[in-house]
Amino acid sequence: MFNVQHHSPQFLGLNHKNGLWPTASYGVGEIVGVVDTGIWSESESFNGDGMPPVPERWKGKCDGSKDLLEVNYDSARDLDGHSAHVSSTAAKNYVNDESYFSYDLGKARGVAPRAHIASYKVIHVTSSFDQGGTTVNILAAIEVAITDGVDILSMSIGGEPDDYFNDPMAIGSLKAI
Repeated sequence: MFNVQHHSPQFLGLNHKNGLWPTASYGVGEIVGVVDTGIWSESESFNGDGMPPVPERWKGKCDGSKDLLEVNYDSARDLDGHSAHVSSTAAKNYVNDESYFSYDLGKARGVAPRAHIASYKVIHVTSSFDQGGTTVNILAAIEVAITDGVDILSMSIGGEPDDYFNDPMAIGSLKAI
């Protein structure tokens, strides 16, 4: 049986038995803010089994409206899967009997399987229309994530590089720190 849970942590040099990873309790009490294409919350990767309560310091809100359940441009749905992939790499909950196209059945998890995920959709992608993410939307999401109280900010997005001191993404990221 192949154990799919070890590749990302191994790449990062994390050790399951000692060091930073177990000391950080695999993300217990942490909130990972993902600025990207949304979320598909019913995915088994984001099940709430065994999760600790959301930290009391959290100031964000859950968009549980009907729009979240509809697949349309304005919803918080991840329509192309990019953000769901990024989110699950960071904080996928434990999932048993997972495989890659039916190969090597095993147990999978993210690097911080006990961390909570806050998703900020800034990139809107549909099969017929690709708006992309505007800098102002991305910066606004960073600001909201800071106000909400995320501990870690994940942004797997970008554009044309600019001089560090003139790059809005770099400046917004520095503010988050």
